[in-house]
Amino acid sequence: MLHIKPVILGSALGAFILSATAAQPSATPLSGQWAGDRVQLVIDAQGGSLEGDCLSGRFAGPVVPSAEGRFSVTGPYTADAPGPTKATAGPPDAPATYSGELHGGNLTLHVTRPGNPTAEVYNLQAGARVKLIRCL
Repeated sequence: MLHIKPVILGSALGAFILSATAAQPSATPLSGQWAGDRVQLVIDAQGGSLEGDCLSGRFAGPVVPSAEGRFSVTGPYTADAPGPTKATAGPPDAPATYSGELHGGNLTLHVTRPGNPTAEVYNLQAGARVKLIRCL
């Protein structure tokens, strides 16, 4: 008959549970509103939308940041121009990568578009709102 000491079994089982728990991702999907630099960003479980004076963008969600608070998602981006737009002109959506780094209530957002060598960088604050003045 095999006897296992409860202390050994308890320690082994405890170590197994601890390592299994540590391997589980504990990141929570990002949600909320950030604003600054003449743009506002709203993220919920379905995705996010970025609105600015002369720009708009969106991406699908949920957005789950890494343990360091970083994320990267893709979606369409539209840069508007001043003046009238022809009624026959379709939306000038272009693909973009939205990457961010969250530090407490601050979010640094980088928007990178193909053919544009420099990313647009926005410093946003949680819970803030900004009045947008659309392209004239």
